[in-house]
Amino acid sequence: MKSTIFDCIKFLCSLHFVNRIYQILRHLSDSIKVFRKASLRCDALFYFSESPVVNGTRSASLSPVSPTEPTSPFSVQKPSSPTRERTSYVEANVVIQPQTKEPEAAPDGIAESPPAALPAEPEETRLDQEPEDDQDPVPVINLKNQIQKLLNNFAGTNDELLNRHQLFDNTRVKLLQAVDNWFNGREKNKARVAVISGPHGMGKTCVAAEICRKNAEHLAGYHFFDRCTPNIGQNNLRSVILSLAHHFCDVFPYYIGTLPGLQKIKEILAHGDVTDIYDTFVFNPLTNPGLKHPDYEPKLIVLDAIDQCDHIYMNNLVEILQTLNENAPKWLHVLITTVNNNELLSKLDHVHAFEMKRSNDNLVDIKRYLKEPLGKYMDRISLDGGLTQLAKKTGGLFLAADMLSKQLGSYPADTTIAMRQVDQMFPSGFSDICKEVFTKYKDELSSMNLGQHRNSAYTIILSILLNIREPIHKNFVIDALGLPVGSDSDSILRGLAPVLCEFEGKVHLSNPALCEWLVHPSIAESCAVDLETGQDKLAELCLLWLQDLLDDNRRLGTNCLKIQITSGSDRSCKTSQQN
Repeated sequence: MKSTIFDCIKFLCSLHFVNRIYQILRHLSDSIKVFRKASLRCDALFYFSESPVVNGTRSASLSPVSPTEPTSPFSVQKPSSPTRERTSYVEANVVIQPQTKEPEAAPDGIAESPPAALPAEPEETRLDQEPEDDQDPVPVINLKNQIQKLLNNFAGTNDELLNRHQLFDNTRVKLLQAVDNWFNGREKNKARVAVISGPHGMGKTCVAAEICRKNAEHLAGYHFFDRCTPNIGQNNLRSVILSLAHHFCDVFPYYIGTLPGLQKIKEILAHGDVTDIYDTFVFNPLTNPGLKHPDYEPKLIVLDAIDQCDHIYMNNLVEILQTLNENAPKWLHVLITTVNNNELLSKLDHVHAFEMKRSNDNLVDIKRYLKEPLGKYMDRISLDGGLTQLAKKTGGLFLAADMLSKQLGSYPADTTIAMRQVDQMFPSGFSDICKEVFTKYKDELSSMNLGQHRNSAYTIILSILLNIREPIHKNFVIDALGLPVGSDSDSILRGLAPVLCEFEGKVHLSNPALCEWLVHPSIAESCAVDLETGQDKLAELCLLWLQDLLDDNRRLGTNCLKIQITSGSDRSCKTSQQN
């Protein structure tokens, strides 16, 4: 039996399903009964394995697991000695979700019986019934816990994004005041939904994070959509609604009482579509008098970067926002941010609109942001004029200002910059700033000893960063470039510091504007990157990891599958069934 797995995996990479490949490979291995006792080692061998999320944090064990003892996929064991030479991706401080013991696999030739159905509840009752005066409150607390276990909770990831995006002091003052006036009813426009729009790189997420911090006691819920996220459901509208519902359980004391019965909730979660989920957990409870929320206590829901929501749900999201704008209770306000998208904005009728423009106020804010990094190298008399020139070079984008700030931070402490030198030392406009950063990085890589990938390292690294939809460990580039274990990934990625976001040893491009720029040859010119190269490399690495996994299993006496990865242009993977 022959098959080409490479093209299949490459296709999944092109659809940005990299973090699903682990699951597919595991199903493949299970179907041919290769794994046996060592099957649970997958989590140690695949970096971007999909792990459960506990309180918004990916729960995983990426340390090598001893193949001699079967264990839970997410349990942690300390091997007596390393079991492999390939780079290990060990995460510190991971949150481990308690796991129940998995049922043993059925013997060969015997079909596995389907899981037993959940026992039916003795009596279906609505949760919105008024409790008796002498009713014990403990069952209500238990019911809340049961319901929250059925929902999603992205609080950890959202908090990490919120803390990472800090608004600089005394910037966006007018915009924040305008949003505050709308939220507190001091505007003539009484729309329940408001939208902040602007180009990529204007700082909309920083504004949204600051609004969440300033109105912490009034927050009913918040969510940050993100192009590259450790949670695979972060941009899935259905999952987002369930995460908001999890937050509602803690914010509104009577929220649980507005929900249908527990059995009905399970049925909706199992079979309901996005509209059913929204009606059950958002619209019906928040408009239900049983919620008992006073009109004089305003609440705010913040949804950042809705343009990054999965596109298959975009029409559903627009419909939900329209419904809230027309029918939300007086005390509820919804604030969203999005990139300038005429098609999307045209569908949001009668919402309160705030636009972030490249105005004089915007330039003043950028000057405040650049004052400290430029002030280290320029005298006070010339500083204001130098800041004006440098702020204009950003094109009004805070992303460009941040890149220039990091460039200034790399200068030696004894550097001096005269005002007349600003035009010569710094490029003008976002595109030219990107060209300088990526061209310099390409030159740095060409001067390193990177073996056979010396000339292609730039394309390999950037194409992978463009394809991923979750942060990857820095050591991933060691495997991608075929370098020896122990090579310094920090030195390889140092040139990308102005455009990379790093957290707990994992990296990704900091803004979608960088991704859009890199894929356009007419703009990026020699710095442009082909997405297909990254898809090829990701698929190739997945097969190499699978080959290593099968080699380990073969040493245990199981030899059901043989994989050959051919070199050169024909990189297909051939499988053959063994006796």
